[in-house]
Amino acid sequence: MTHLTGRAGAGQNREHAEKYASAAAICAAFLSAPAAAAGETRWTFETTTYVAAHGSLYVDMSANVAPFRGLSASGARLRVTSSHNRYQVADKPDGVSRQSIEMLAGYAHVFEKAAFSYGAGPVLTDRQASVRAFSSDPVVGGKAFLSTYAQPSNDMMIYAQATYMSVSNSSFAQTKFGWKFTHDLFMGPEISASSGRDYSQTRFGAHLTGFSFGLINGGVAAGLVHDFKKGNGVFSSLTLRVEI
Repeated sequence: MTHLTGRAGAGQNREHAEKYASAAAICAAFLSAPAAAAGETRWTFETTTYVAAHGSLYVDMSANVAPFRGLSASGARLRVTSSHNRYQVADKPDGVSRQSIEMLAGYAHVFEKAAFSYGAGPVLTDRQASVRAFSSDPVVGGKAFLSTYAQPSNDMMIYAQATYMSVSNSSFAQTKFGWKFTHDLFMGPEISASSGRDYSQTRFGAHLTGFSFGLINGGVAAGLVHDFKKGNGVFSSLTLRVEI
């Protein structure tokens, strides 16, 4: 890991900016797809924010596309995600952070009341050992994901996802159950666990999924978090999604 100041730091910043610009250009080309047929949904844009005790913060923005058929049919899926993750550790009171950009290709199996998707691809991450002093450790690795959604009945939903990233040996798993209590709104328990080079947490809470405002739909969650180094606290999350 290299600590840079002055001109050296500026040069390193330009180098990293060029790397991310190149990655973004590749992602844009990879996501280019034929125009969708009238009334067919092929694109989704999504953002998720997690805020938890002990200085834990995660924010991402994703673009997803079904390049050959609509999202309501089985087929290939492409996804580009940019994310920021921040966490406090004992010897870094101002926190460590990680910025990532990933380009994943996969497949979705879509059934009448369920869907199952999986995929993998490259990820470029830049770990900063301090958010105050410039330091950087850009690394290229891989990421894989699985996710499933099902509605066993009109009044019940089940969702689960799992991801693994080789760069920091980090993983994330989440499952939630929901019961409909009003039109398109589901509420129920949510459990998740995440771990990586600097942290390990489990979360137990409740979620409200399915609210909508115009083209935007999403969900919120809140509950308790247990950090294996720093103890207990609380968390909250917000997910917003747009389909076009």
